[in-house]
Amino acid sequence: MKRLLRSLRNTALILSLLLCLTSLIMWPRSYYIADGISHGRNAYSPDDGSLIRRIRGVESNRGHVQIGFGHFSSLMFSAVTLMDEGTHVSHASPPLHESSGGLVWSHLGFAYKRWDTTGMLSLRALTIPDWFISLLFAIAPAIWLIKRLRRSSRLSSNRCPTCGYDMRATPNRCPECGTPAVIPMKSTAC
Repeated sequence: MKRLLRSLRNTALILSLLLCLTSLIMWPRSYYIADGISHGRNAYSPDDGSLIRRIRGVESNRGHVQIGFGHFSSLMFSAVTLMDEGTHVSHASPPLHESSGGLVWSHLGFAYKRWDTTGMLSLRALTIPDWFISLLFAIAPAIWLIKRLRRSSRLSSNRCPTCGYDMRATPNRCPECGTPAVIPMKSTAC
């Protein structure tokens, strides 16, 4: 069981590091290319039974990631690009200016937007700045690195590798936690 937990922790750490690096790469790219992925599905409105397209999507644009979802009426199908249902990937130039339409709340680069028109359109979008995403995914690797550095300083300064107790008086075993001392192997020159 302990082995499985260690394996899961290491996998989560590697995944967090990869996501941090990916976000650091995508951040400057978002100022030149707006990458996005969306999924659309036709359905019938529970309100009036009309045909609608439900959409969900994520877009990286000008230092932000925008997560959106909602639906629009079939009357708008001809005005909307990507008419087919399914998943669509886009790579386009980012817009020169961000529209402030639908803005409900905004602070420190975070924003919540909502567009509602009677029966025609209902969209919600959450905007998260790239700096926050990079910082969030950097937490686990940073904690691991700090622990690793502390452990290596304990090993080099006659301290117990488990609890950090000073073992100069008892070099064979830690009196605090009982961990046996790590004795470095001496290399023999030929």
